[in-house]
Amino acid sequence: ILQSKFRLFELREAMLHSPHLQDVRLDYEGVCEVLLDEFCEIEKHVNMALLNLIIDTCCFTSQPLEHLARTALSQQDPGVDIGQSAMAEEFSRHADKVCQVASMAAASSMDPKKVRSVKLAVSRLEQLHPEVVPALRTVVRCHSNVVAVRQLKGLVQEWESEMDTLVQGLDSMTDPAVFLQVTEQRMRQGVNIVRGSVASGDKTEARAGLRKLLTHARRMAQVANRVVDSHCDPVFRNGLLVFIQQLDSARSSVKEAGRSALEDLAHPRLVDTLHRRLALLLDAATDVRKGLKGDNHVDVLNPVRRNVRRPAVSHEGRTGVQHPRTSHTSEERVDIGQRPQEPVIQKRSSSVLQAVQPPNTKVSTHVAASAANTAGPTQKLSDKSVSRKGLLKAPQASKPRGESTVMLQSCGDGLVAAAVGGDGAEVARWCGEVLGWTSHLGEAALSLIDHAHHASTQSEMQGLTVEVDRLAPQVIESARFVAAGDREQADSLRRLADDWMAACNKLRILVDVVAGDWLVLMEQVGQAVTMKDVPNLKTLLSVLERNQREMNQLLGRARNLEGRHVPRGAAILQFLREGQLELDGLTATVKTTADCLASSDDTSTVNRGQLVQRGREWCVLMTGLVAELDFIADTLAMTGQSVLGIPAVTAGLGSEGVRSAYKVDSKVAPLLQAETSRLKDMLACLTAGDAGLKRRCDELTKALTDIMGEVTEIAHTPVDDNTLPQAQLFARLDAGLARSRWTEKAVEAEQLVQRHCLRFSALINMLYTAISAPNTVHDEVSQLSDKVKVVTQRTLQAIQLSSDLPQRGAVRHCLDNLTSLLPTITHAATACAAGTDKEQNERELQRSADQWGATVHRLISTLRSMGDVKPAVVNELERQLTAQPVTAQLPAQPPNQQAARSPALKSVSSGISAADRSVSPSNIPKSSVAPGAVDEMLRMDSQQLLRSALYSSWLASARYLGDEVAGWEGEENHFVQLVRTMAQNCQQMADFSRGGSSLKDSEEMASTGLALAAGGRELVTFARSLQEMSRHHRHAGELRKAGEKIASYANQLRIVASVLQNAPSNPEGDCILARNAANLVQAVREMFSVAEGVSVAGLLEPREGSDVDQQVVDLLTRWQHKLASYHVQQASCDQLDDLGLRRMEIHNPPSLVKLADS
Repeated sequence: ILQSKFRLFELREAMLHSPHLQDVRLDYEGVCEVLLDEFCEIEKHVNMALLNLIIDTCCFTSQPLEHLARTALSQQDPGVDIGQSAMAEEFSRHADKVCQVASMAAASSMDPKKVRSVKLAVSRLEQLHPEVVPALRTVVRCHSNVVAVRQLKGLVQEWESEMDTLVQGLDSMTDPAVFLQVTEQRMRQGVNIVRGSVASGDKTEARAGLRKLLTHARRMAQVANRVVDSHCDPVFRNGLLVFIQQLDSARSSVKEAGRSALEDLAHPRLVDTLHRRLALLLDAATDVRKGLKGDNHVDVLNPVRRNVRRPAVSHEGRTGVQHPRTSHTSEERVDIGQRPQEPVIQKRSSSVLQAVQPPNTKVSTHVAASAANTAGPTQKLSDKSVSRKGLLKAPQASKPRGESTVMLQSCGDGLVAAAVGGDGAEVARWCGEVLGWTSHLGEAALSLIDHAHHASTQSEMQGLTVEVDRLAPQVIESARFVAAGDREQADSLRRLADDWMAACNKLRILVDVVAGDWLVLMEQVGQAVTMKDVPNLKTLLSVLERNQREMNQLLGRARNLEGRHVPRGAAILQFLREGQLELDGLTATVKTTADCLASSDDTSTVNRGQLVQRGREWCVLMTGLVAELDFIADTLAMTGQSVLGIPAVTAGLGSEGVRSAYKVDSKVAPLLQAETSRLKDMLACLTAGDAGLKRRCDELTKALTDIMGEVTEIAHTPVDDNTLPQAQLFARLDAGLARSRWTEKAVEAEQLVQRHCLRFSALINMLYTAISAPNTVHDEVSQLSDKVKVVTQRTLQAIQLSSDLPQRGAVRHCLDNLTSLLPTITHAATACAAGTDKEQNERELQRSADQWGATVHRLISTLRSMGDVKPAVVNELERQLTAQPVTAQLPAQPPNQQAARSPALKSVSSGISAADRSVSPSNIPKSSVAPGAVDEMLRMDSQQLLRSALYSSWLASARYLGDEVAGWEGEENHFVQLVRTMAQNCQQMADFSRGGSSLKDSEEMASTGLALAAGGRELVTFARSLQEMSRHHRHAGELRKAGEKIASYANQLRIVASVLQNAPSNPEGDCILARNAANLVQAVREMFSVAEGVSVAGLLEPREGSDVDQQVVDLLTRWQHKLASYHVQQASCDQLDDLGLRRMEIHNPPSLVKLADS
């Protein structure tokens, strides 16, 4: 290429100077063609090299992590650091290599959909990777920690799922034929390696070679299965499945032979068996590779083609049936445990619809019985009096045969007769009928399996669907051979046709049993068409159309649902939207076909079959829609019970098949109304002092009011069964949809209140925590009552001279609400401590905590907005109500209301040295709160407000950390300088998260995170040094745990920052980095808290020549001197100021914890 490039430049210059020379132009074109050929050649080599990388790297997917998890679960020594083991390093190398190869493959693809899928999987794997080692260490440290074990299992399952997605995406980018060819070459190389290792007696090499060889064989089977799934020819699929089955069998035999041979490599018979089975494995791999062309497939009637289909189904096959792909896990897969199952609410069966009997119309019961299906679709399998075995034998037991059974019988018999008679045209027509019935019943069964979860016959339907789909192509192929003159296959055709008819009839019975509630109406339509009863048919079709209109109205209301609190919510809502369009089309088709058959002399079985099939599809669709609507209502009712405390039974859950909707709603409507009033009051409290939340709260308030009006209207609207027999069902579904919409908005409002008022409900949460110790509940309740009295008294004194009467009224209203909530909280806490109806009382206590937090939020916000109330008083009240010190103003506080210290407090502070005053929170420099910060925060949009709330505590921690460190003396102390540097880094990262920092982009933020992680690792030496000087074993153990925690968080922060440093700017990545940095700062705080206790208990002599020990002792000694000085100054200060009033000042003694207080 380089030689051609220079030659190309020379010829181009020659063409520019002598354009008339034809030979130069010809040489130029020739060089261009040579370059194109070379580029194509190098592209081929690059693609082949990339394919080899994919085959080598992706042969193992989740096995390294599974082996690592199994080792962690079986590790008995909690002191072992599994994160530093060879298996952990191997897992990290494998994960990095997989992500790199996948990224290269994505870069080489031109399909944006596949590239997006691979990149998303790589991104998810990179996010999961840093969480693995901490989870493993937690499990090793304590095997009895159920939460840690469950988290590890979840990580393993998520990793396996994402690896499967990644491998499927990579496989879709490659040519299956080339993939199988290269894999076969690798397998031949692997066989040679195994043979050489066995000959040399190297068990380790032989075991590794066998493992990789078996993995290559499994990957070949997976890719071949995907070819089967995507191919449209059933004969080809069946033929290739024969070779895949042979490959699986050869792989299993090699595995068994290898296990036996590895036990004794000197045994000649075992080694010979292994060699022969390796040869069979290579032959099977060659057959699979050649089988993609279809030239080497076995004969269609060969017995090996039987029973090669897999026993499960999905939705993607052309006939409605497709089997799952082979799992990516190996046979040596680690059994981590069963997958955690999500709580699934048992769906209810649809209500039993009454038979549609038009007015002034008499239908003979004998005619109805003869026209009904043989299985009796109005019977329910859930009825214990009806046995499933009896239902499946119903066609043989009942004398009048159903219309569907007759059609299936005529289809099978007609195909056999046409094939024996050699009529090719009739054979083709009946083959089309066979495929039509197979597709019709298979799609109906799959739809019920997916959506009618209340059916107890799902496994039977699934197995019969596979059986029908397996038999149909065999029947068709056999009929073609018989029609071509192979009369010896007539008996086989007859047997296959009988098996197909029997399987179809069983599957049809199960489908009709599940959809039997609606099939009664469709049976009566068929009776009217058979009897040519046009008036009765018009009445029945009008009922059919009214049912369709009622369902369309429900589906239109269901579009307002969000589905966030429902498992598979998005998929269910998508099904409801698509089902509405499909229902309109099926209803129109059924009406048109029935009118044509009833008004004409058409006796064609084709049109009659179309009416039967479209009618069954209409019934199946209505069954699925009703089941999904019931599932949404039931799930959200349980959500309302767990989150809001609305009883689920009252909300409409029950075991009855027929339920009166208006009676149920007449009970639940008052509860919903009371809950709506409570939520609206809390939302009104939330809007006080925060303009950013007012719009969202107003939207939720309006939505709750509107939906509550619908619920009330439904509750007081009687249901008329005379106009529509299914009126009860539609009324229940309508009520369930209204309740579901209300629950979604109510849960969103509750979560919004909890998110923004959690700090203000701290007192109730502390009381909730004290429930575990019943002896202390009475004291906690008494302290809460006394605190409320004190706060009420101080608040009334503070607003007594205020001239703002509306604000005074709002404050008094908040105080009254707190006083009224106190008895409820007291009763609930006492009952919980006594164990009386604990679950209900805990829920009531949590609801009261939300109301308490919202009320306190409004009280504090209102007091801060009153210019006549001193900020110091408001700060003191907030401290009393939130049980934590107040060092900053609320975002909505005007700038002109900053707290100013009184002269008396200044005089008290005048006796404290500059170094001691600098560590006091009251002396934080005003530069930390810029004058324009409030205006800037008020201008932020909703997303910035949410992000600001996420990092608000972290920002306060960073600023306070810097201010505390600035006051410590001794610039020579290494740890003081280290914490000062960490404070600066934390300050910059916190400011960057709020949009105002010296950091330019996410890359610099990641670099700062690396520096912060390095500082955390150095602080581990502080903890270890102090651990060596501890006098008590308990303190030493706590310091060891604190040091390990800092090391773990610092390592995790380093990993996340390293990954994000070279990644594009990503707000989610910044959030992950921020959370890890906050965890590190919190761990440092806990370590300093333990260090204070160790210092008070006394230290051993430092080691000679250890600078680290000397600096640790120097820092702790200086802290003890500061603490003693502070206590002396506090004892000398008067408790009253110059006016004789008690001082209201936050006492903040010097503390090492404040160096990293979060």
